[in-house]
Amino acid sequence: MNYRNLKQRNFWYFMLMITYAIVELPMALMIPDINLKMAFDSIAMNASDIFFILIIPLLYFYNGKIGKCSSQMKYLFYLFYPLHLWLIHLVANFTL
Repeated sequence: MNYRNLKQRNFWYFMLMITYAIVELPMALMIPDINLKMAFDSIAMNASDIFFILIIPLLYFYNGKIGKCSSQMKYLFYLFYPLHLWLIHLVANFTL
């Protein structure tokens, strides 16, 4: 819908980010005796949906065409995504 109209696409992404921020930030910052580290951790854990806005610069590189290696790379990403999450889970649970 907004693929060709970049300003409209970015506007609606920004509005969605503002909506997420209005809903999630107050809940993330309801910690009593909050300090800077606790606020950062709470936002990162509970209100991280607002950071999707950081993808907008990368969207400018998309030209609507399939890349040269897309069929081979697809399977690499199908493997990489669950494996790296599994590795992060193992590291998080087996380190002190």
